[in-house]
Amino acid sequence: MNIVDDFNEKHYVVIKDVLDPDFLQKSIDYFFKLVESNQTTKDDQCPISDSVYGDPLFDKLLEDLTPFFSDVSGKQLIPTYSYARIYRKGETLKFHRDRPACEISATLNLGFSVENWPIFFNKKDTAEHGSRVVLETGDAALYKGCDIYHWREEYKGDWQCQVFLHYVDANGPHKNEKFDGREKLGIPKTQKKQKSSDVLYYWQFENVLSHDYCDFIVNKYSNLNLERGRVGGHVNDSLDLKIRNVEKTLLPLHQDIGAQLIGNAFIANQQAWKFDINICNQIEYLKYSVEGRYKPHIDTMFSDDDILQRKLTALAFLNDDFDGGKLFLQMSEQKIYPLQTKGTVIVFPSFFLHGVEDITRGQRHAVVCWMVGPRFK
Repeated sequence: MNIVDDFNEKHYVVIKDVLDPDFLQKSIDYFFKLVESNQTTKDDQCPISDSVYGDPLFDKLLEDLTPFFSDVSGKQLIPTYSYARIYRKGETLKFHRDRPACEISATLNLGFSVENWPIFFNKKDTAEHGSRVVLETGDAALYKGCDIYHWREEYKGDWQCQVFLHYVDANGPHKNEKFDGREKLGIPKTQKKQKSSDVLYYWQFENVLSHDYCDFIVNKYSNLNLERGRVGGHVNDSLDLKIRNVEKTLLPLHQDIGAQLIGNAFIANQQAWKFDINICNQIEYLKYSVEGRYKPHIDTMFSDDDILQRKLTALAFLNDDFDGGKLFLQMSEQKIYPLQTKGTVIVFPSFFLHGVEDITRGQRHAVVCWMVGPRFK
């Protein structure tokens, strides 16, 4: 069996001595300098560790190894992004599979102190009887990130440097994930823009809310005595579940998740549209159950009675374990779907036509707020 067949059979393969010792030492020294200069972050998946996304050094490695990993996988690969971590003592990596931008991924051991940390793989949905893989420094494991479950048990060593290189199949369903939505490699992903000509449809903040915080908001509000959302939003407006089927409740302004959304909206507005906005006048928690929906509509009211108009809509996605229920922006005949992963916030002009497709399984939880300002002229 050749290496491509082995990869397709097991969904992973180990490759020895991919990186030379000079690069390994250079990358470790460089990574620790990033930590010392506060250029790394913490993430929800491994909160003890130091992480860096799309760093120029590691994105260059991602690009340079594309032909090599294409040969190993038997596919023409497109790079999406690199992600590096210095794992710390006591860290764990939860049992999981990856998002579409990580269709085919490589994890490479850059170096470690005291104890080498194994990774486990299993094609089945269980952490029992998985394959235990120990990578020596310079070794790589190439794996099908969306198909095979992987995890690490508690780390007993001092530190371990690991870099992940993510790719998609150029002929597969995720080919549009090229560069993970960035204009090029080697730049951070602080936001993602959706363009047609020079029109900016939305501004995106990925993973800005921790998963624990999202769960906290859902648990706090989902079991309250919620009211049905009406078409138009006011108490005297009609109730038509074929058009709008959602349960909701008002949240306090400028507190907790409301303050987060308002801050995101101001940042997005400054970067993108520069509308004349000054306050948020309403924040709502939304729960869509099966057959929940909201047909295409706009949030901006154009009545002459309105002194202030809704100009920006900010939406936080609190979960993604459901089917259907996708938010879309309707631009003529085209539907645009922003990233809607748990913890992501998007901001878009309230006068854009948008809607929520029918929920077919589970529940969709979100929080929305509207930024207002003087009437458009």
